[in-house]
Amino acid sequence: GGGGGGDDDGDGDGDANNGNGEGENNSLFPSDSEDEDDERDNNNDPKIPIYLQKLEQILLRGHSSPTPDSLTSATAFTGTGRLGVSSLDLDALHLYFHSPACQRLYSWLIDYPAEIVPLMDILLGRELESLRDTLRLRQEERLADAEARNDTLEIEAASSLLELLPSPSATLPRIQVRPFHLRTLSHMRSLDPNSIDNLLSLRGMVVRTSPVIPDLKVAFFHCSICGETDQVTIDRGRIDEPTQCPTCQVRHGYTMVHNRCYFSDKQMVRVQETPDEVPAGETPASIVVFAYDDLVDAVRPGDRVEVTGVFRAQARRVNPKITKVKSVYRTYVDAIHFRKVVG
Repeated sequence: GGGGGGDDDGDGDGDANNGNGEGENNSLFPSDSEDEDDERDNNNDPKIPIYLQKLEQILLRGHSSPTPDSLTSATAFTGTGRLGVSSLDLDALHLYFHSPACQRLYSWLIDYPAEIVPLMDILLGRELESLRDTLRLRQEERLADAEARNDTLEIEAASSLLELLPSPSATLPRIQVRPFHLRTLSHMRSLDPNSIDNLLSLRGMVVRTSPVIPDLKVAFFHCSICGETDQVTIDRGRIDEPTQCPTCQVRHGYTMVHNRCYFSDKQMVRVQETPDEVPAGETPASIVVFAYDDLVDAVRPGDRVEVTGVFRAQARRVNPKITKVKSVYRTYVDAIHFRKVVG
């Protein structure tokens, strides 16, 4: 289950169809018109799995084509987003209906997204390296065969593909997996502590978006005595500031250099229940969603969206200057994927 939610239609079948005609007929092979276009772009081979096609697109273009109803920023769609990072949309129903083993993986993805999604990123990074080596070897063999036959057109085609492929020493893009289209759809009023740290999907209307917020990821420190530098990665929102310089042994001599720190984009989005879902006589429920990187500026107020993300809870401090916290926690969703809802 999606953790705290239920089926839209209450029939126990989950949200498998979800208005798009998808369900048990989903497979890892393209079947609609967009995927047939992708097939023509991949040497007219209908047996190439759709996600392998997406990896080839990342390898050759630097980004993959998003699903027709997914919402990303304009910079991500044109491939001018964060340097060295590419997103890959993963339909969770494709994963679930692939095999019994993948059904177990799906349940782990729902219950432990903070662990499973980074593992998927690492695995696809290795797969991208293997695919690069395979494609390069294939094109080199194709080029040698064309030169032996003195086929000018084939030589030009193989040479152009070899130029597009990254060299073995080049750094490949880092892939971010963005799962969406879960089997069950959660409701804002049904979220409870059992849903915390679970992957879930919510539907609603965007009512407010914030300006882009710089989110500190790597802090850069400089010793004011000897000039020693140190970089610290943010761990769960905390900066482990170095206390003693290893060179001059001075304590508390480090200062942060803000213009040498690494920041990522962050945006707060408030999503509210749609009018048709609000019970009679009650006010609409809403939830705060935080969007990062490619999802920043992907939605606007008035958009009906399906948000897939991790439900989080954060303690509120009594006073910002002390570590004492209140017993009531603030809840929000860290967005992984935005999907446009039609109708």
